[in-house]
Amino acid sequence: MKKTAIIMAVLAVTGLMSSCNRCNKDPKPVETDTVAEDTVVAEPEIQYDTLRYSQNPKKAPSLTLNYSIVLPIEDEAIPVTKVLRSNIITDILGEEYAKMEANEAFKKYIKNEQDAFENSINDIREGEDAELLEEDAYMYKFDRLISTTIKTTENLMVVDELFSSYDGGAHGYGGDVFYNYDLKSGKRLKLEDVMMLDKGAQSQLSELLYKKLMELSESEGQYNGMEIWDSSATDNYYIENGEMVFVYLPYAVAAYCYGVVYVPLKYKDIETLLIPGTAVEKELSDYVMNLAEKK
Repeated sequence: MKKTAIIMAVLAVTGLMSSCNRCNKDPKPVETDTVAEDTVVAEPEIQYDTLRYSQNPKKAPSLTLNYSIVLPIEDEAIPVTKVLRSNIITDILGEEYAKMEANEAFKKYIKNEQDAFENSINDIREGEDAELLEEDAYMYKFDRLISTTIKTTENLMVVDELFSSYDGGAHGYGGDVFYNYDLKSGKRLKLEDVMMLDKGAQSQLSELLYKKLMELSESEGQYNGMEIWDSSATDNYYIENGEMVFVYLPYAVAAYCYGVVYVPLKYKDIETLLIPGTAVEKELSDYVMNLAEKK
């Protein structure tokens, strides 16, 4: 199971930044605000650029930001790249940035994060708990990380976002979120776009997920002994080796200590639940067909 230890590194923001930036050269650590943009060429034809920002103050109270967002470059010869670029920035940053150019949206997002932090600290300074900023300063050294990578297959563009945050308290929060886009239309494929979700289908899918979660709980490793709270399907998924892997963030299906939970379902088990002709169904069926032809 990939990336099983992600959540254990929630507070190690700089370290995560280095290990997760798989599409581009690792940025050098900085102590001052930096904005950078670089470009790499992907096979076969789509090009990507990276919007990157790093802010690493040492003293508390402070806000550490490490962002690295990979986007396809708009190309008139490949019209879908414009749609993909806009949809990705909207899905990662939020609806309020939907109609903005990517660099402009990115800078505004950063400023909003900084303003929110300053406002929260000012509220504390002006309140009854002002002394806590000195007595428990470490609690006010907040962290933010977003680091994305992109994988393109014949049918899909998949953006994998690793994120983490710390806002004081016993521990931070983080996880792994996948965004699947149809390479023909540029549309993000949510679960309702690729699977039949009538009452009977939802029940069948939930049962399949619960059965697999139980197998994980009874196996050795990270999920051993996991008490399952829920087995509802999620929009957070990716396709790999003929399986549809459902990804659950901490607290979604089990206790925080189990981290991100990855639940793979084989194509043969969900084939009747998939909507025929979608990019996801094609990706899964093509894999199984190609595997059979090799035997």
